[in-house]
Amino acid sequence: MKRHIADTALAAKKQPVLPAPAPSTGKKVAIIGAGPAGISAAYFLRLQGYRVTVFEKHRLQVECSVTASPTTACRMKR
Repeated sequence: MKRHIADTALAAKKQPVLPAPAPSTGKKVAIIGAGPAGISAAYFLRLQGYRVTVFEKHRLQVECSVTASPTTACRMKR
């Protein structure tokens, strides 16, 4: 269902409907590990208004955006 909706929107050249982030809670969250679970947790916590920091053993920079879909919201830079 989601794929059909996304494919239809792309075919019509419309912007995807993205969830609006909640106002900032003023609270911070630390996440250990930039794997799929850590990045997913960071994305959804950011949507809820938390300030999120992701720690990774290897030297990576992770950028998370609340204006993108969960699969493309966070990208790693080496």
